[in-house]
Amino acid sequence: MKTKSIRIISSLVIAVSLAILIICNKDYTYDNDNLRVFYNALNDDEKEIYEMFHDLVIHKNEENYQRVLTLPLTTYNEKGASYYWNIYYAMCYDHPEYFFLLTGSEPRITSSKEKTDKTVTITYYLRKAPAGEDSMIAEFEEAADNFLKDIDLSAPKKEIELEIHDKLIDLVTYDYELNSLDAAEKAGALGSTAYGALVRGDDGTSNHAICGGYALAFQYLCQKAGIPCGYVTGIASPDADDPESSGFHAWNIVYIDNNWYEVDTTWDDFDMDYKIESPDLRSKMLADDNTMYALRHHFYNVNPAEMRNLPESEDTVFTIPVDVKVNPRHDSYHLRGTYELGKTDNISMFLNSLLP
Repeated sequence: MKTKSIRIISSLVIAVSLAILIICNKDYTYDNDNLRVFYNALNDDEKEIYEMFHDLVIHKNEENYQRVLTLPLTTYNEKGASYYWNIYYAMCYDHPEYFFLLTGSEPRITSSKEKTDKTVTITYYLRKAPAGEDSMIAEFEEAADNFLKDIDLSAPKKEIELEIHDKLIDLVTYDYELNSLDAAEKAGALGSTAYGALVRGDDGTSNHAICGGYALAFQYLCQKAGIPCGYVTGIASPDADDPESSGFHAWNIVYIDNNWYEVDTTWDDFDMDYKIESPDLRSKMLADDNTMYALRHHFYNVNPAEMRNLPESEDTVFTIPVDVKVNPRHDSYHLRGTYELGKTDNISMFLNSLLP
């Protein structure tokens, strides 16, 4: 049930000498909410806050456009400032096309706050867009449309998803150089966004990304194809017996045939040149079509519970003459960053708490 404790005011705010606010009526309707995993998990009050942030982005090129959130001081003190920023990031990560909100050296959104003895009023606005942002957005949308152009979007969703998965891992190259940087540098990089995967990475190389870029690109392409898809983060290891192999990771959850599955396009994009040193061994492995297919779909549409501890599979064993067996896949795990598990940042833990 919607409470009366939160009041959201749709505002085009104009500053005058007495700091009077001229407030317009709310005129925004949120579309395609069935595709947005985080949005669907919010309560009614949280959805209104989410919609407020989304409206701000829609009007990002309107000078002095602001949104105002007014709520009781008791509510604000109970929730804390981070609660509202968590909802903002739920909006961002529901919309991979808003890659520009997740890049750069400083946040695009900022706020100011005024308190009385009974209420808190928070004014949100976006900083001025850097030069070329709209051109990048147009380039990104064109790349996404071109990606889907030769996929039959009238086909069953399961077939569409498989085509998106396979085409994406053929298109994108993992950016090892970006992955070698510290967490802060990676977090604000184009290669951590869908733009890096579908257009170009930070060094200008086409279709270069790390796990976040793969996952956000897969999410956006699925959404454009009408498939609900969300963004998952946590701790993962491709080899459960090797403690040094674990680290922060991003992957997806997707809704297909009335079930939720998890997908890791980054790890399905097995880099033969990087991971198999012997050219002769690479050649023999590539000649085994069936096992290569299993290798490139090992982390595709896995039950979420199984993804937490995914066992090694016989399907990914290459038998190389004479009687040499090679299995590039080991027992692995994907653990969502949760409040119980910890190990990830507060935003990630909040977002993961909303996932199916």
